[in-house]
Amino acid sequence: MVYKETQKDQNWLFPLSIREMIPKDHVCFLVEDFVEELDYSKFDMIYAGAGNPAYHPRILMKILVQGMLSKVRSSRKLAQSTRENVVMMYLAEKVNPDFRTIARFRKKNEVFVKDAFKKTVEIAGEHKLIDVLRMYGIKEEGPIFVSQREGRYNKRTIQQIIKSASKKVGIKKNVTPHTLRHSFATHLLESGADIRYIQQLLGHKDLKTTQIYTHVANKDIKKLANLL
Repeated sequence: MVYKETQKDQNWLFPLSIREMIPKDHVCFLVEDFVEELDYSKFDMIYAGAGNPAYHPRILMKILVQGMLSKVRSSRKLAQSTRENVVMMYLAEKVNPDFRTIARFRKKNEVFVKDAFKKTVEIAGEHKLIDVLRMYGIKEEGPIFVSQREGRYNKRTIQQIIKSASKKVGIKKNVTPHTLRHSFATHLLESGADIRYIQQLLGHKDLKTTQIYTHVANKDIKKLANLL
């Protein structure tokens, strides 16, 4: 048998752009275009003055949004990907924030990051990129939430976290992980999200299953109307 020859020790004669190594229809370009248009003026005020230079927030945002689309939540894995993953190298503009920097930025700007991710998903939908969302947002393996040890939470731990959180805020009724899933879908629908995107996010094979939430939402709206 004859094997293909490799070029392990062959130097590139011309400097190759990282961008040229990424497929032209990759979702990272949508992430890049959107994230770079965000308003970062508040960060300019925070980082003004003397001190060590900080990573520009657009770099951390691109890393986090792409990570969310790829279902990579671990700050350690995101930091590692900026050294090993061509797409992340491109989005990170060839710099390598450590995992503490990524984790700290995400914690301090949680709402800003989540809003950017939500908008990215909406834009992908508007551009008929449902297959892209399925490829990067649903089919990819990996836990959505990771523990402090960067591992997967077990079922019992998640139940205890939700029970503890509901007790702290004074919720007396029984709250389960499915309650959060149900509430999330209902809130998306009431906020005007397309039911097809909700179907994709929830992983429903049949749209009729997702349409259950439309009945719940409409019932609540009717109750409010009766109070007026």
